[in-house]
Amino acid sequence: MAADPRKAAGQELRRAREDKGLSIRAASRRAQEWLQERDKSASFSEALWRNLERGERSVSAGLTVPANPKPQNILAASAVAGIDPVVLLAA
Repeated sequence: MAADPRKAAGQELRRAREDKGLSIRAASRRAQEWLQERDKSASFSEALWRNLERGERSVSAGLTVPANPKPQNILAASAVAGIDPVVLLAA
């Protein structure tokens, strides 16, 4: 069975974040700042960053679905992590 592309992209995001020495909190704050420079109404949370790294999000106790972030959030995360957004957009 092939690896889930969202999880593979999430692992790449995590490696890049850790290589920069950033916690999830610091990375999500930087992503929020990146977004706010472009769209004052946009938001980015720690939970969103965790979802991107896991490739899924929790919808209720024990139930998860694939992460499906907005393109602007993918761009923000990739900018902060210093990776090509195509890595995340392709997932």
